[in-house]
Amino acid sequence: MEKEFIVQSAKNKVDPMQFQPQSYVMLPKNDFCNLYILAAPCTTEMEACIIGEGFTDKLVHLETLMKDYYCSGSRAKNLPRKYPVDCVYAIVSKDNCVRGRLLSVEGNQAKVYLVDNGEYETVNLNALRALNEKFAHLPMQTVLVGLAGLDSNMISNHCEILDYLNKEVIHKTFAAKVVGQISNTSDRVLNMVDLINVNDESNSLINEVCINLVLDQELAAQLPDDSAFSNFAVSHVNDKDDLVYIQVAGKGLKTLKGRLDKHLALLNMKRKMTSEFAHGLYIGKICLSVIKGELHRVQIEEFVDDNVRDTVIFLIDSGSRENVARCSLLKLESESLFCIPRQALCCKISDTNMPDDEAKKVRLADITKKINRPDCFKLKVEQKDESGFQIRLFFKLDRDFVISYARVVSSKCSLHSGFTAVNDKNCTTDVNENLCDRMASCSMAQPLGENKELYHVKVLDVESPNKIQVITTENLKMRDRLREEMNKHYQNLLGTMTYVDDCMVGKLYAMLVVEKGMPNWYRIRVESRLENLISVYFVDYGTFKIVRNTTNFRLLDKKFEEMLDMVWFARLAGVEPVTGRSWPKDVTDRFSSFISFKYYFCHTLQIIRDPTVKQRTLMLVALCDTTSSKDIWINDMLVDDWKCAKYLS
Repeated sequence: MEKEFIVQSAKNKVDPMQFQPQSYVMLPKNDFCNLYILAAPCTTEMEACIIGEGFTDKLVHLETLMKDYYCSGSRAKNLPRKYPVDCVYAIVSKDNCVRGRLLSVEGNQAKVYLVDNGEYETVNLNALRALNEKFAHLPMQTVLVGLAGLDSNMISNHCEILDYLNKEVIHKTFAAKVVGQISNTSDRVLNMVDLINVNDESNSLINEVCINLVLDQELAAQLPDDSAFSNFAVSHVNDKDDLVYIQVAGKGLKTLKGRLDKHLALLNMKRKMTSEFAHGLYIGKICLSVIKGELHRVQIEEFVDDNVRDTVIFLIDSGSRENVARCSLLKLESESLFCIPRQALCCKISDTNMPDDEAKKVRLADITKKINRPDCFKLKVEQKDESGFQIRLFFKLDRDFVISYARVVSSKCSLHSGFTAVNDKNCTTDVNENLCDRMASCSMAQPLGENKELYHVKVLDVESPNKIQVITTENLKMRDRLREEMNKHYQNLLGTMTYVDDCMVGKLYAMLVVEKGMPNWYRIRVESRLENLISVYFVDYGTFKIVRNTTNFRLLDKKFEEMLDMVWFARLAGVEPVTGRSWPKDVTDRFSSFISFKYYFCHTLQIIRDPTVKQRTLMLVALCDTTSSKDIWINDMLVDDWKCAKYLS
């Protein structure tokens, strides 16, 4: 009787609705985060869990505190008097305590949704406890995300896209750039993201992969293999960035214009067009817009709030840019329009035979003036490969045609099919490098698994306990075989190799190095660029080199891209200098001479982003020396024997 009285008294005092966590985490716009995809019922309702950058640590700490609070003392603690549905409770079990939303009750059984890891469970009703105030401060760690560019109703539930998401995306970790946020009908916020695959070194964009599944490649703009032709038009010229946009006459362009005209006629027949307005606008969203009486497919580039025409849009089928009012943007809900690849080829002028910049500007301005005169232009394809098109563009100046070389830098309608426009801003070298750098900075690929297994490694270069280069004994053997295979591969391709005109930060290449008169090929990653200097990192040897050009660079064959970096950067975990933040020079010198080029067993405790180099990950490790009769942990040695370090609190 006494026990029942205590339980009933506790229930009468508890209101489970009193303290509820915020229903969403506000992800930072235009920044990157790491997401573990839990479910993808459609492209606009993907459940994800935030990992890394403190989110995981906060959740683990919260669940530990909840377990200590609810699983100790009175078992009747925070028992609710009633169990309202759609309320978040603490779910108590023998081993842990988590937060869950009550979905339904059948007898003594409750179906709950775990709001921090996206799982569904059925538990006993008595396992539900009202949340204490201190456990409601952390927002729910599952977030609602949508794939940018795939938010239209007719494409969000496309069967081929959903099949791909279920096979290749669910239960994997991706880097995500948040490009916009849309308020949901509930109290949740839909985060529109560009999802980047960091599970391999290609850094492929999941949005583009999904869009490619529905594109009709027969309607892609096609250039001939090797012939001069005049069946094209220069649709736009950007003299600031030396870019020329070309439309190739053909089935794709004809079909697009026909469908746009038909769609515009249907819009004109409707008296009220409010239902056709685009909503949930964000940077990168694909819409329709009527400009000068014609309907165009456009991509939102920028919002300018202090202007009547407050939206900068990019016309993806012509390459031009316009300022329009937001109310002039119409939703793109026609699959017949969506499935046509973009029709504007973006070409970057690389050599115009012009002596100086002023002359270059004058001649590009002349191209702009003659943009509506097809007889002033001729074009010939010089080269066609996986890296793009090399074309020769002729334009008439006075009486003569001037020769100008150009490269098609965004040929997404054929070689790299995709619908998201690549405009002249991100066709410039600086922005391309910046994009690669930011994508690489989110690469959290795990070199050595975070588990209890020990890896036998060789320590290479050592700067301090905070910067150690290691390679596994298995990779040491693979490295020699790789160099032999690369030497054989590239020597057999002499005279037919694809040269690299320009390089991108974060991208892998093959590089020729002549050592003692012998040519050897290595895998390198471009780390940074400064004017004419390029810093490269030999990913299988852990060394750096500064070069002045890309003469010895070649495109890396796909079979060599699949292998991960063989050398990893590590830091001793759990220790720091006794005083200050930096290790004293005498300690770093002694430490370097003590462990360099020796073999140890390595236990990876955590993997983080390297704070000094964005496109690199850093392992927090413990090293163990097993060569003597007693195992020596290097981390403990610095604290107990050398007295130069202390354990992190």
